[in-house]
Amino acid sequence: MTTSSGSATTISGRDRMFLAFDTPRTRQHVAFVATLGLPHGAEPGHLGRTLWRMRAAQAVAPPFNYRLPRRRAPWLARAWEVVADSAIDLRHHVRCHTLRPPGDMNELARAVSLLHSSPLDPARPLWELHLIGGLNASADEHFALYFKFHHALLDGEGCLRRLRYMLSADPADDAMRPLWGVVPTPPPAGLPDEAPGTVPAALPGEPDESPGRRRRRRRVLPAAATPSVLNGRIGPARTVAMSSYDLDRLHTVARAGGATVNEVLLAVCGSGLRVYLDGRGDLPRHSLSAGVPMSVREPTDLRAANAFTLMVIDLATDVADPVERLRRIAGASDRAKSDLRAMSRSAAERHGAHISVPLALQHLVGLAGRVPPPYNVVVSNVPGRRQPSYFLGAPLKAVYALGSLCHGTALFMAACSSNGRLHLTITADRDTFPDLRRLRVHTDEALDELMRGAG
Repeated sequence: MTTSSGSATTISGRDRMFLAFDTPRTRQHVAFVATLGLPHGAEPGHLGRTLWRMRAAQAVAPPFNYRLPRRRAPWLARAWEVVADSAIDLRHHVRCHTLRPPGDMNELARAVSLLHSSPLDPARPLWELHLIGGLNASADEHFALYFKFHHALLDGEGCLRRLRYMLSADPADDAMRPLWGVVPTPPPAGLPDEAPGTVPAALPGEPDESPGRRRRRRRVLPAAATPSVLNGRIGPARTVAMSSYDLDRLHTVARAGGATVNEVLLAVCGSGLRVYLDGRGDLPRHSLSAGVPMSVREPTDLRAANAFTLMVIDLATDVADPVERLRRIAGASDRAKSDLRAMSRSAAERHGAHISVPLALQHLVGLAGRVPPPYNVVVSNVPGRRQPSYFLGAPLKAVYALGSLCHGTALFMAACSSNGRLHLTITADRDTFPDLRRLRVHTDEALDELMRGAG
């Protein structure tokens, strides 16, 4: 949690971990891409006017006014520096680009790959927003927002809460509520308790754990992952691929297989990886595993920068049958969630730290990417907005989440839902995945295969 103290705010150990991971090859910014249509009756120059209005929104709320103190080891910093609004140059933080023709999703992915490969300026608050014009009108998507921020400031769910506040259910709402000026509010009553990517029925934090709970937490700590080409040293360049699936198809597979949508997502990612790696001649004999972030954020918690734990789930990439793969994944997921339900919220967070901290230590001593990590790939599912939403009258079409990479983890597969669809983003190290589109195609085919298995 980040707490205020005069002109500085303390950095929690959990948030400092992402500063420890951050190097020129392993930048720890994450991002989302929102694609939007033009407002009804929009006149030429809409994007330019939007850029002007955003740059005029000078009030900046925490954590988007936080800057790292200047020191050789930023991860040792005890507190962020708070920058005055007048010292934040929104001309730097808010920029505009236009895609090359034909302006399709492949061009958007190429542009986003370049933006995601560029580091944030450590002398400024650690975020940027890029307006991207020129999306193909025939796809009913006319421009995009790419918002990049350091993981030490915020996790994905925390950022998407701010995105929900920036958006409106009213297409006539013309109020500018920029992400960097948003003070989030608790989610409305009536939302389901078990959104994707959350720990269901997690208990409130407790000061102590029973011996049984401690034994259970030790039991679910993962061993080292299967060695694979996914887990070596990485370079600074990123490559991104995006797909979108009808949620009804995932629900159909989930009902047929007695699984959840999250488990179907894991099966789709595992199946795509199996085919892709087999085609390269790099499929390990033993199964790959996924690190799956799960939110432990309280509904009323508006201050924590990062509030999540981790499950490690077997992706069953050592079996050829996709239906059997889903069955194994569902069983592994059920056991992991049962173990987490038995923990207090604070114990669940410590469980995640016991998985993540050794990886951070490997980075600090130069062993990351040279010894097996605790998991092979990250697969995340962040709940999105369910009802139709608008930004200054522009209808929201899709939201794609982009992860951060580190030595030992060259692949991050993140899903986000909106408008009845699940949008999957694959973020990868370009040196490890020079042909990332092939993985995207195999992942798309994996859902088709599961649909056939569902009858």
